[in-house]
Amino acid sequence: MTGRDDRWSAAAWGLVRPHLPPPPGPIVELGCGPAGGLVPALLAAGYDAVGVDPEAPEGSSYAREAFEAVPRAGFAAVVASMSLHHVDDVDVVLDHVVDAMVAGGVVVVLEWDWTKFEQAAAQWCFARLADRAPTETVGWLRRHRDLAASSGRAWDDYVREWAEGHGLHSGPVMRSALDRRFECVTQHPIPYFFSELVVEAPDEAEAMAAGGLPASAFRYVGRAPPTDGR
Repeated sequence: MTGRDDRWSAAAWGLVRPHLPPPPGPIVELGCGPAGGLVPALLAAGYDAVGVDPEAPEGSSYAREAFEAVPRAGFAAVVASMSLHHVDDVDVVLDHVVDAMVAGGVVVVLEWDWTKFEQAAAQWCFARLADRAPTETVGWLRRHRDLAASSGRAWDDYVREWAEGHGLHSGPVMRSALDRRFECVTQHPIPYFFSELVVEAPDEAEAMAAGGLPASAFRYVGRAPPTDGR
């Protein structure tokens, strides 16, 4: 796991943990990724946790498949960290989330809204890019900075073309889909870019609060309906 991944995982765990029910769960992480996401932290905290992702690591705590294919139900909580905007159909996935949860279960979503990654946010980030370690792959911020520059396109046009070309869901689309299925407990902006920058998460949060950086990531905590609310 790279240093960037470590920084983000530690911050994500701090954002997710306070909203989870007491152990043992069970809890599923939707889109844990090849590094395992928050599953190691969940297991260490005493949860019966499983991570689901087509590229999940090997092991009994992971399932290498799309979340929609997982038949298991009865989860006390579902966690999704920067994965929902990538799914093919957000409505299909969230319908399956509701079906997989116990009544009153908790969903904790950490997400990023590409429509908010406008020129001002990009300039703030690019001015604070961390030096890349020799053994580390180029991060996504540096990669998009370079691709946008070589394309000759205005930043906002470049981001829109990239996001729409990859079928990324926007923040409003995800929040609307969540609100149709869950009772919103809390929704709040969160730092996200810091893992590739020379600043820490509190510094990014301070810049957002001061208006120097548009907030583009958010935490959504919801509660599943007591009955089938669709």
